[in-house]
Amino acid sequence: MSTLRWDDVADLFDAQLVGSLPDGWVEGATTVDDWQRVLDLVLTGPWRWQVDGNALPTAAELAARLDEPGSERPPVRVEVTPEGWVLLRCLSVDSIDFDLNVKAFQGQERLDALCDFLRSVGRAIGRSVWVGAEGSTADRMYGYDVTLDSTVRRAERPPWR
Repeated sequence: MSTLRWDDVADLFDAQLVGSLPDGWVEGATTVDDWQRVLDLVLTGPWRWQVDGNALPTAAELAARLDEPGSERPPVRVEVTPEGWVLLRCLSVDSIDFDLNVKAFQGQERLDALCDFLRSVGRAIGRSVWVGAEGSTADRMYGYDVTLDSTVRRAERPPWR
């Protein structure tokens, strides 16, 4: 169950305001071991996943692809709800980045599922996990705060509410 209420964060799921694919990230520099813990979580968790029809790579395999010019780096698609996927992207072993489609996470039930995913990732690696507007990893709108062990809203309320 999420500690966020849909009515309190619905504005953060408006594609006109935050973009259709907001960016998510794990706070701080990460390691290959952090990536492996997240991949293990995806593999053993309740979610379906997909990597262009291939087997889930190990973190070491993802890291090796970063050193190969022109190598394919398909995202790991994690089905958080039947309609909503989180796309994990290995752009560097130093960061765990993802994006999601805000239109697929409308309503309390889907918000709860997303928050459960963020919380699970955060707890697995002992770090906060944030979501910001598309193209911005500087502004934390909401996410899992490891110090509070809770999902929280960080964005200011818009003036029109």
